[in-house]
This record gives sequence, C-alpha cells and structure tokens, in this order.
Amino acid sequence: MTPAQDPFYIVKDEIQDSIDKVQDTFNQWKQAPENTGEYVHLTRELLTTCESVQWQVH
Repeated sequence: MTPAQDPFYIVKDEIQDSIDKVQDTFNQWKQAPENTGEYVHLTRELLTTCESVQWQVH
C-alpha cells in the first residue's frame, strides 16, 4: 500500500487541512473589529472548525 492509499495519511492530510483553516481564520479573526458582522461570522467559523478537528481526532 502506498502512502497515498494508506488511510493514516489520508486522515492526516484532512486534519492538517482543517488545522490550516483554523489558523487562517484565527488570523483573520484577530484583525477583525469586534462587534461587527465579520467578527461574529469568524467566531462561529472558528468554533465550528475547531469542533470538526476535535471530531476528526477522536
């Protein structure tokens, strides 16, 4: 079985993609003015993505 077919590497890549998304969203969140629609949206997106990562690693 090649690494591209190994389920470990497939899941690892999916989790890494989610972590990258959390980091990108967090950086945007830090720059967003508080109490704006963008801030609220980014906060929800961060929470959702973190929950997704948590689900993926369990």
